[in-house]
Amino acid sequence: MDPRDVATGSVVGSPIVRWLGDTTDAIRGFVQSVVLNTPADLTADALDAVLTALIQRHDMLRAKLVRGERWSFDIPEADQATLGWQESDRPLDECVALATEGLDPEGGVMLRAVWRREARQLVLIAHHVVIDGVSWRILMDDLATAWRQLASGAPIELPPVGTSFRRWTQLLERAAFDADGSFYWRPLPGEDQPLGRRALSTADTVATERLRAISVGPEVTAALLGEIPAKFHAGVNDVLLTGLAVALARWRRDLGQEQTFAHIELEGHGREGQFVAGSAGFEPELSRTVGWFTTLFPVTVDPGAAADFTAPST
Repeated sequence: MDPRDVATGSVVGSPIVRWLGDTTDAIRGFVQSVVLNTPADLTADALDAVLTALIQRHDMLRAKLVRGERWSFDIPEADQATLGWQESDRPLDECVALATEGLDPEGGVMLRAVWRREARQLVLIAHHVVIDGVSWRILMDDLATAWRQLASGAPIELPPVGTSFRRWTQLLERAAFDADGSFYWRPLPGEDQPLGRRALSTADTVATERLRAISVGPEVTAALLGEIPAKFHAGVNDVLLTGLAVALARWRRDLGQEQTFAHIELEGHGREGQFVAGSAGFEPELSRTVGWFTTLFPVTVDPGAAADFTAPST
């Protein structure tokens, strides 16, 4: 146990939260959501008890966002949790909108729920500044655990959390201060030439993007998931990244460009405790910690001559 781990109080924003604060002030509607099936015998009192246990156990669900030069949080004690849920049998999309409108990051309302009793569905909306994909799995497991305990007549006692999000951000700051940053970071070689036939503009937003889906057969899938990663001692993401780099290099060649390298922004789940273990003296336990841990980091991939490789015909 870390004696310096106090979960409540002022919390330094994680790198991804600071990145968001440096990028935009418009975070209304920046949420993640899940829709869960509810037990047939669930009551309003039981739902209230389960959700209360959830936000009392997981500190970031009751955090207050503090906007400033660097975004941070303030986490009150568990008994000061602000619970927000309501019952409605409106259509699902309207319930999602209803829950989203009720969020108030600065006011400490980071989680909202709408119970569609007749449909036996629970709509959960959380502001993205306090949650990520791993966190949702933790919350869903805890919801199921709390309901089983309550339904059996036992008190709700959710499993403890290891390292708090507050302590994690403190350790990150210490590691960043202590470490030689050159071990992790290198200057990106050169500037990317445009991928399109014109430069990007303010009109190029998520709202104007288009997606193209391509399906592959079982042989290609088996090779991607097994044969190729095993042969090169790599992961599936490494194989996909290599394929993307080759495709980009060929695309540039068709545009008349000589550039073969590509700067690509990747995401990680951010729970790599080993990166702070050296300065902390131990590796944090983050398997049950709720928060926005996501990391963004650049990589440069250059297939070079491999961009001219032509796959054999089949």
